[in-house]
Amino acid sequence: LLVSPARPIVLLEARDDAPVAPSVAPGNPVLGVMLPPSPLHRLLVEPGEALVLTSANHAGEAICIDDSRAFAFLGSLADAVLWHDRPIATPCDDSVVRLVDGRPLPIRRARGYAPLPVRLPIRGPITLAAGADLKNTCCWTSPDVDGSMAVLSQHHGDVETLAAVRALDASASRLADLLSLPA
Repeated sequence: LLVSPARPIVLLEARDDAPVAPSVAPGNPVLGVMLPPSPLHRLLVEPGEALVLTSANHAGEAICIDDSRAFAFLGSLADAVLWHDRPIATPCDDSVVRLVDGRPLPIRRARGYAPLPVRLPIRGPITLAAGADLKNTCCWTSPDVDGSMAVLSQHHGDVETLAAVRALDASASRLADLLSLPA
């Protein structure tokens, strides 16, 4: 999973001999481990070193994709901020996966796993589904030649703020456009 094209965060049992500061996930029996997902990330980390990363969003808020907001939030928190001159078109967090009985179980479908379709065994109408306010995502179902398919958006987290609701709405619209569906 760590070296797959999706490069998800993989939840692994914490080991006593792991070279991780006790302040990282205190009391948690698992650690989220990932390898650099891009060549840029490889340049930032020397072999054997580790980084603690954040998506630059407050709990319950959508991922921050605006540089000035990210700087205002992270300015006093982070040791460094990685900037790029290209705007972010689709905010997407890292996927999180854990192994259960030797099989990968996605905990959070995002980069690398969304919007991959899931085949459904029956044909059904075009439907938009969205979760409740916690750990939110949205999904369009659409008739397909072999039945139907469900296409899930990336993870949006908790929908507690207007910005988070707007991010979810934009995601549903992007998926509808991608699938040529009415929004």
